Amino acid sequence: SLNAARLYRTEHTTPEGLAHIAHLEGIVKPKRVNKPRSPDDDPTEHQEQAALVSWWFHYSRTKQLDHRLLLAIPNGQALLKFANNPAAFMNYMRAEGFRDGAQDLALFIARQNWHGMLIEMKRRTKGTLSDDQAAMFGIIGEQGYLTRICHGADEAIAAIREYIE
Repeated sequence: SLNAARLYRTEHTTPEGLAHIAHLEGIVKPKRVNKPRSPDDDPTEHQEQAALVSWWFHYSRTKQLDHRLLLAIPNGQALLKFANNPAAFMNYMRAEGFRDGAQDLALFIARQNWHGMLIEMKRRTKGTLSDDQAAMFGIIGEQGYLTRICHGADEAIAAIREYIE
C-alpha cells in the first residue's frame, strides 16, 4: 500500500539513515556529504525510487509475483560520485552496455499487449526528461514496452497498480 512507501520514506531516507544503511550493506558512501535537507524539501529522486522499491517488495507478494521482476537500471551520473576516476568508470560502464537516457526501473511482467513496463522516476515537483531520455522512450516504446514518467513514488505506485491489475 501507499503506507509502506510512506513508512520507508520516513524511516529510511534521511541522510543519516541512508549512510547507515550503506555502511551496513557494505556500500561505499560518497566522499562528500550533502547538507541536511529541510523537512519542506521534496524527497530526492533516489528517496522516491527507494520508497517505490520497498512498496513493490510487499505488493508483489500480495499478487504472487516474484519481487525480482522489478529492477533498477544503473544511472551513470549517480554512480559517478562513487568512482575515483569518473572518465575511466564511464568507459567501463559503456563497454558493459550502459546507454544514456535509459529509464530508472524495468518491470518484466507482460500485460495488456505490452512486453513489460519501464519507469523514469522524477522528483515530485521538479525534473524533466533529457533529450536522451525522450529518445529512449521512443525507441523502447516502439519495441512493445510501456514507458511511464512518474513524479514521485505515489505516481509510480499508481502506474504499476494500473498496469498489473
